[in-house]
Amino acid sequence: EDYAALPHMGQAPTPHAPDLSSAPGALPALSSFTPLPLARLPFPSLLVASENDPFVSIEAAARFARQWGSEFVNEGAAGHINVDSGHGAWPEGERRFQRFLDAVSATSSAASAHARF
Repeated sequence: EDYAALPHMGQAPTPHAPDLSSAPGALPALSSFTPLPLARLPFPSLLVASENDPFVSIEAAARFARQWGSEFVNEGAAGHINVDSGHGAWPEGERRFQRFLDAVSATSSAASAHARF
């Protein structure tokens, strides 16, 4: 699987999603990331980012998380978090994701119970 650099993601967002697939140096796989949403996502989300990811700054990742209404996790200096970057099994990441799923499930259950009354 190819992973794409997202040029200019560290810049301030514009009101409309930028067309990152036409940015200089963009990989063809980047087209699957466009248009980049800049509004709150209609579902719960979790964004895990690294302070030294060469493809997106930690500040941009945090800004995207705020815009999307995502839970944000700064994983520290972990580089680009994927297998191609040398990351293997990630038990802590799996536990973190399970906690996120459990919280989403609990919130959904509570909302369903509230809606019945």
